[in-house]
Amino acid sequence: MATEGAAKNLPGILLIIAGIAGGAGLALLRKPAAPAPGPAPEVVQAPRQGMAPPIGSASELPPGHPALPGAELPAGHMPIGSASAAGSTGFVPMESKPTIEWSAPAKWTKSPIVNAFRIATYELPREAGDAEAPQLTVSRAGGDAEANAQRWISQFDEAGQKTAKRSERTVGGFKTTLVEVQGTYAGMGGAGSPGFALLGAIVATPGQAHFFKLTGSAKSVLAARADFDALLASIKPI
Repeated sequence: MATEGAAKNLPGILLIIAGIAGGAGLALLRKPAAPAPGPAPEVVQAPRQGMAPPIGSASELPPGHPALPGAELPAGHMPIGSASAAGSTGFVPMESKPTIEWSAPAKWTKSPIVNAFRIATYELPREAGDAEAPQLTVSRAGGDAEANAQRWISQFDEAGQKTAKRSERTVGGFKTTLVEVQGTYAGMGGAGSPGFALLGAIVATPGQAHFFKLTGSAKSVLAARADFDALLASIKPI
């Protein structure tokens, strides 16, 4: 009887088993796909010991060695000594120390240096009726003497340029170009000042020349000519 009952229930049992198997299959089909692999982590290697620093860096140079031209300059900075720094007149940045010495007249007053391109500045006595005292500046710069003499002359009006005088002499063993101009002086720009004069000397010292430039009211400048010549005569190498 038990066997007969089991035989009668066999179809139901088979249906139950088939249902369980089907559910398991659906569960397998519905299993979410594994996530796609992400990018491999970046491997950062520590600098190897003994690796050379960038060319021109301060750590590459011996202690106390001056920085190389172009090393560690700000972005867009003009390389030191580049041709484009000279401009059309050949004027390039000055060297910082003089290689000659001179004696200024005692009545000239030495003024503080307020311009990075100057080595010395003197204020001279002014003649009666002149509102301002003439001034002598001393600097060093490169470039051809003739080009720089022309640069000084070009700072005056057309009439002054036509009457400008140039000559040469030797002072302290150095070839020296002398410039004298009178007229309306505009300097490095501006409306211009009439009745001005310039006495200048370009001393061709090794490396970069020394520039002695005396400007001011013509009356006061010309009155100081003898003192200006005496200063030039006192020049000698350091």
